[in-house]
Amino acid sequence: MKAIDKLKQEQELEERIIKRIQKIKKRKGYYGFLSDINLPEREKKIDKNRIIEYVDLFEVKLPAIKTIVMSIKKNYVLHIWEQDAITAVYLLTAKAYGDLETLILFAKQGRNFEIIELARSGQESLDLAFLFLESEQEERLKDWFKGKIIPNRIAREALHKAVNSENLNSIILPMYELKTYIYSIYSLYTHSSYAALLDTVDVFHEDFDYNGISGFHYTFNNLDIAINNLAISLLLELKNIFTKYQNFESINKVDGLLRQMGNYKASPEEINEIFKRYKNEK
Repeated sequence: MKAIDKLKQEQELEERIIKRIQKIKKRKGYYGFLSDINLPEREKKIDKNRIIEYVDLFEVKLPAIKTIVMSIKKNYVLHIWEQDAITAVYLLTAKAYGDLETLILFAKQGRNFEIIELARSGQESLDLAFLFLESEQEERLKDWFKGKIIPNRIAREALHKAVNSENLNSIILPMYELKTYIYSIYSLYTHSSYAALLDTVDVFHEDFDYNGISGFHYTFNNLDIAINNLAISLLLELKNIFTKYQNFESINKVDGLLRQMGNYKASPEEINEIFKRYKNEK
């Protein structure tokens, strides 16, 4: 990411912090609590019911996703102790699926911080799975099986290269910069930044969120970026795996699940808007 983009991102983050603090200082939640002692719990119940409604609709898709993940082992992995690319990919995608199951459990409990951190972990697993199926990654795969950590930036670089090598319009899509930006948002929670910790403030009691009131509120707000995004990323990586192995039957099954996820494909206009801020100006 260019230095100017990073500076702009930092400025935007600081502005969001200032706005959040100003909102808390207005004490709307606190005065509402003073006039209606049951208000915090009612708001919590509303958010909790919204989360359950969202999760219930999503949870019915899990068995089908799990079956497709397990088919990798059935079709391509002879022994789980093999140290080859497809075994690594299977373990990583299965782990991402496990993260998805746990995300749902945490969401039901209003654990906002935890769902963001788990979503990042799942996304990093899928990035590694993508990397290990790319060509010329044999040495990194060997290092991974030796217990070494492969930095996520390497996977981002591989994704950037793969996407742009297939681009027929000669337009460079800044995939590396975009993924870096996304992970910088996740990192706010992983590294307990002040911006992220403001999510743990209970505006009614003006204290840390010991009662889970803000937890349920922000969990509901973040369901899409945590659960939905991880599910779509997992399905897209499954499609990538089956494309490499020319398994068209499994590709069709994955496409069916992706259609059930709704409009996961952005329009050309939406894509241009997303990428515009990351393109390197000459």
